Amino acid sequence: MKSVADGAVSLVLVLVAAFSLFSMIGLLQVDRIVHHDLYRYGLQFNYSWAIPYWTIINVVFAMGWFNIITAIAFQLYLVRQRRKETKSLKTEVEEVQKEVIESEIQSTEKVEEQKEKGSSPSEAREDEQKEIQNQPKQPEQVEERKEPETEQKETKPETKEKSEETPIIIGVSEEEIQSVIGN
Repeated sequence: MKSVADGAVSLVLVLVAAFSLFSMIGLLQVDRIVHHDLYRYGLQFNYSWAIPYWTIINVVFAMGWFNIITAIAFQLYLVRQRRKETKSLKTEVEEVQKEVIESEIQSTEKVEEQKEKGSSPSEAREDEQKEIQNQPKQPEQVEERKEPETEQKETKPETKEKSEETPIIIGVSEEEIQSVIGN
């Protein structure tokens, strides 16, 4: 919307500058007629007609140059503004592209991690659920778990296992050990 309005104003100023240039060229032709042709036909110089003539020519040339300079200045201003806008848009686009690339990289890394684990996304969810289940339970649940383990220990008969190595007792003679073992 802004560029349409700028374009319309720019077009109007260019047209005004072109018409001003055309008017100045036309006024130069009138001046040439007055100074060359009319003097040949008997025009006599008089300040009564010369001063208003010079004033009008100077005003028309001043307004024409003012219109042309204004149009050029406005066009340069628009060019500068458009360059700033394009630079800012480029930087915004680059930032958005960087964000998109970073998010794609992160999602790609997640997929690669899942591939390395050899699991699909559904398996990854199952792994997460298993981790949640393996988290420490509340004290009531922990006590219930311990009870079956103690029951299993009680039902199993306890047996003494003999070690293949014979312990060495320091400070006791072998005869005393043999008498204790033999009894």
